[in-house]
Amino acid sequence: MPASYTTSRSQQSPVSNSLQQPAEQQSLSGESATTVPVIGTSNVIDGGGDLVELVKEALAANPEVRRMEAEAQAAWERVPQARALPDPMAEGTVFGEPQMMGDGEMRGTLMISQAFPYFKQLGARGQQAAFEALMLQQEAQATRLRIVADVEEAWYRLYLLGQLLRINDANRQLITPLVQVATSRVNVGETTPGDVVLGTLELSRTEEERLMLEQQIASRKAMLNRLLNRPSDSPVVIPGEIDESPGNPSLDELRAVAFQQQPEVIAARLRTTATAWGIRVARLERIPEVSLSYEHMFMKMNPGIEGSDPWRVGVGANIPLWRGKYRAMEREARQENLAANLGVEEAMREYDAMLFDLLEQARAAEQSARLYRNTILPQARQAVEVDQRAYGQGTVTFERVIGNVRNLLTAEAAYHRSITDRAIAVARLKQAVGGQLPATGEELHIPELLPPLFPD
Repeated sequence: MPASYTTSRSQQSPVSNSLQQPAEQQSLSGESATTVPVIGTSNVIDGGGDLVELVKEALAANPEVRRMEAEAQAAWERVPQARALPDPMAEGTVFGEPQMMGDGEMRGTLMISQAFPYFKQLGARGQQAAFEALMLQQEAQATRLRIVADVEEAWYRLYLLGQLLRINDANRQLITPLVQVATSRVNVGETTPGDVVLGTLELSRTEEERLMLEQQIASRKAMLNRLLNRPSDSPVVIPGEIDESPGNPSLDELRAVAFQQQPEVIAARLRTTATAWGIRVARLERIPEVSLSYEHMFMKMNPGIEGSDPWRVGVGANIPLWRGKYRAMEREARQENLAANLGVEEAMREYDAMLFDLLEQARAAEQSARLYRNTILPQARQAVEVDQRAYGQGTVTFERVIGNVRNLLTAEAAYHRSITDRAIAVARLKQAVGGQLPATGEELHIPELLPPLFPD
């Protein structure tokens, strides 16, 4: 299972180690801040060595992954901005004609002021920005998972196309000697030339199919190279086998893991916390902002008068008079929080349906592959072997032999499609749960929730 994410600076998170959600979050969503799992290569992929290396290369080089990670890091840089004081203001005045005072001439003034918002408001803004950054970080993790699944699917489809190309070659190898036998029988008058024509047409059909398969292989390689951020014509090795992971976890096990570590579900929960802090920020907007100012006046004293330049210190505050504006701000924040809470439910229902669908696809493909491997393929091979011998003796027609050859090759292609479909479904299941699939019967370790953020 992935390690729990913490918000220490060592994890590139400039937030305090103890994160707290505001009281509004407890009443509006009933959720507390959620564990953010770190997703690395080790818990998103297993299989053949070549595939592992491709996944590592994609995660390191894919521009979409790098863009999302840069956006997440940029969001963290907004946290100190949100918690910082406004910039101080400096204002200077120079009189073109000195202003005459009783004890001298005023040549100019210099005023410096600093606004001080309510410090809890700054903290709330920082917390909102921090949870928004965590949310973007989870979206980046979701992108990583999707890229991994895309690479796996492209790899598995390359395997299928390679197997279909091999079957195409086997088809030609089966039909070529049959055409030769048919030609020999025509020469001795044991059959009609139609058998030779039929066999030649079948060979032409396999040649056309081979050309289509080669084009599809080239397209799939280009797609895989795009995920790896390589030139489209870079060489890619076609896999000769794929890993058939044994067993399937139950739907309840998948749900339990997905609802805790799927990045998009976590991001939805983090959005509820961020919007709850938005409610607190809106409420704190009502508190006046205090300003301190210092003004220095530069004087030229009249002869015989001793003294120093006058100065003054001022204090001011804004008056939150327009209550309708602040009530509207709070209503807006509450609606955003309500939408975020509904988004959590929406994400959970979406992934619940996705898990069910993918699990059924994996199970159906596994059962289909087992049926072809244990029943259909052995029978089809036996039928071809019997008919090949029988045609040489003239007891069966050429059409029947060709039909059984087609049945055999179709069954073998369907078998490889089934194991490919299962592998792709498992890859998408790993993407949906947010990491590795739980082993069947394994005791699930669900990460604990984060402790609260800034205590009041």
